[in-house]
Amino acid sequence: MYPGFLFALTLPLQDQPDKLMAIMSLGILFAVPLMGDVGAYLVGSKWGKHKLCPAISPHKTIEGAVGGVVFSVAASVLLSHIAARIPDAFHKYETLRVTVGPLWHYYLLGIVGSVFSQFGDLTASMIKRFCGEKDFGKLFPGHGGMLDRFDSVLFMSVVTYAYFIVLRG
Repeated sequence: MYPGFLFALTLPLQDQPDKLMAIMSLGILFAVPLMGDVGAYLVGSKWGKHKLCPAISPHKTIEGAVGGVVFSVAASVLLSHIAARIPDAFHKYETLRVTVGPLWHYYLLGIVGSVFSQFGDLTASMIKRFCGEKDFGKLFPGHGGMLDRFDSVLFMSVVTYAYFIVLRG
């Protein structure tokens, strides 16, 4: 039930009146968890010593989680810089005239989004352990199934919705 509810939060993001903010919010929705996973894997596999939640996910480390936060923040800040320059590059499109917002918002989005994304990943792992399943499906062999590809994005949808629809709305 939770995947359907959380996925529904992504729908208002694409219907924002300002198309740049719609693109920006969807970019952050996918980039923050993706780069968090990349950062957690790279840092955790290189320097990971301390287990994060061994009973739920035995390979995740605290060092990897911190690396995930750093990579997520970098992705969020980079997207804000790109979005801030798009209106200048396409000045003839008045629908792109929008303020991206203060930079600290994107640092915070990266941090909070990364934490939520990691909770999403751990939640999916916990559900799999509880059900005695290794994977959520066979569509992506060796990757835990379809839900494992989107668990962190689904939890990130709460953060993205809260920021772009509720707070900025």
